[in-house]
Amino acid sequence: MNNLWTLIKIEFSKSFSRTSVKENKAKSASFLAILGFVVLLGIALSTLYAVIYGNMFIEYGATLEPLVILFASVASMLTLMSGINQAKSIFIGKDYDTLSALP
Repeated sequence: MNNLWTLIKIEFSKSFSRTSVKENKAKSASFLAILGFVVLLGIALSTLYAVIYGNMFIEYGATLEPLVILFASVASMLTLMSGINQAKSIFIGKDYDTLSALP
């Protein structure tokens, strides 16, 4: 777990280094504003989606267990697909030195 936090800190420090922020202050500010807007919009839409489906299930007298299973399976499939997509870029590379170091 400690290694995970270390990797996350390194990734963010590379993405948002102080030199790049100082050089492109306006560009960084607009990027962060758009990123914040997209995150808030995603949270609002997912909440609305869950409330609509929850009310629909309750209105028809159904339980919420199938809804939880549906959301969990969709989240698992998205995680699996994004993991495969990222791993594909590692193994299809044409750099022999990088690929030869892999087990």
